[in-house]
Amino acid sequence: MQDRGASGLVAAANSIFVFGFQAADPCRALLRQITGDPEAEIRGFGQWPMSAAVTDTFPEMCGPMSGLQIPVERGATDTALVIRNTNLQSIVGAREGHLFAGFIYSGVRFFAGSSLEIVDIRERAATYFDVKKCFAGAVPIVMYLKWAFRDVCPMTAETSACLIIDDPPLWPRYGLLDFDELLQLADELTFATTIAFIPWNWRRTNRDTVAAFRESSRKLSICVHGCDHTRGEFAARSLQSLDRKLKTARLRMQALRKKHALDYENVMVFPQGAFSPEAALALKQNGFIAAVNTEVAPADEALNETTLADLWSVAIVRYGSFPIYTRRYIDHGIENFAFDGLLGKPCFIAGHHDLLRGHGSELTKFLRQLASLRWTLRWRPLEDAVCHGYSLQSDGDTIVVEMLAERLLFENREAMTRRTSIRKREPQLAALKGITVNEGLVPHEYRDGYVRVMVDIPPGGSVDIRCVYHEPPDDSPASESIRYLLGVAVRRYLSELRDNYGHLLRFRA
Repeated sequence: MQDRGASGLVAAANSIFVFGFQAADPCRALLRQITGDPEAEIRGFGQWPMSAAVTDTFPEMCGPMSGLQIPVERGATDTALVIRNTNLQSIVGAREGHLFAGFIYSGVRFFAGSSLEIVDIRERAATYFDVKKCFAGAVPIVMYLKWAFRDVCPMTAETSACLIIDDPPLWPRYGLLDFDELLQLADELTFATTIAFIPWNWRRTNRDTVAAFRESSRKLSICVHGCDHTRGEFAARSLQSLDRKLKTARLRMQALRKKHALDYENVMVFPQGAFSPEAALALKQNGFIAAVNTEVAPADEALNETTLADLWSVAIVRYGSFPIYTRRYIDHGIENFAFDGLLGKPCFIAGHHDLLRGHGSELTKFLRQLASLRWTLRWRPLEDAVCHGYSLQSDGDTIVVEMLAERLLFENREAMTRRTSIRKREPQLAALKGITVNEGLVPHEYRDGYVRVMVDIPPGGSVDIRCVYHEPPDDSPASESIRYLLGVAVRRYLSELRDNYGHLLRFRA
């Protein structure tokens, strides 16, 4: 730091993030110089488990993680910084010292992270990201970058949220799920639930339950959960096979809508989380606007191209530029939901009927934890939530909005008309039929792999933007063998037997 070049760099900076401290004399000397503490130390961790405490006094940087106590697994952090400086701002602390701290040096704001290394966002990811397993190399740098570049990439004003429950038919009760009880909870705690509905069940619905969905459409809705819900049905690699499945699923959902006047959300939740890269393209061509999934990588032998950067984005758009939003189970922990919120991701909670065990006591506790975080949580039906998912950049007087789902709902909350550039990644331009704004077809340009439209949004106004694609030839839906159809029926009835009575058998055992 004595070098003139380094001094010039410090003088020109608005803020600086420093990491990579080792328990060695050069690192110790640097830490002591920039912190002003002549006895500052770099200390390893000797006792596990350990807990990381995030300050609640710096919400502009820590966001929804403010005030959390996070259990950290062995290997998730290497060292702690022991600094005794009255002007130090501890952002993340632990028993041994600071994992992330801020201070002033030479008139510039410095932030020091204790990790030896920062995670490589280019690494392939086979499963969801867990802050408990990789804390020090991930959380401080994300907090810092979100704060340092807040003017260039502003955070959205609110975080969309939805509870997604897989599999239940539209019956008054299914396993531990009682729809009347769920609605009472939704009224009490103000949340929205989307049922991932298996199209095979479209004929097997209860009139009163369907009526409850129609009357409470902002609290209860349904989306598409596969077709027959067979194992790996959307992990198939054949576009023709996937197209037939999707057309069958869509015909069944349309029949449900026609029979019961119950609309459905054009979002796919993959059965067992299994999908192929080709499934993303098939969904796009069949008019779906997004998928929501617990698994983040393609199934079976398909090449996994998902990176950590994809997981940290609002949605994975790696496969055919079709958005796959991720969701979490509540046992992932409040810290992971909070970290997703810091990244700007929506809050999607996954579960099955057993999420309502104990009359929803565990769910109630978790929803209250979510409500206590430093964020503005906006509960929405699933399609509404994914359509409000986007990333923002500021370019002078123009806002640049990156559209993720095949439909975007964007609002101008300012008191002046805003010129807004909407762009969407589209590597296969030939598949795009057109773009509509508030249901009217508009001209668009294609540049650098993105389609772009420009709109002027009046104060308090909003736009509904959709990408429309050429559909594959309208072949007849899948015509399956009697053996296959019987197998599907047996699978569905056995699954319902397990869900409706299996928990009773476990309890008695």
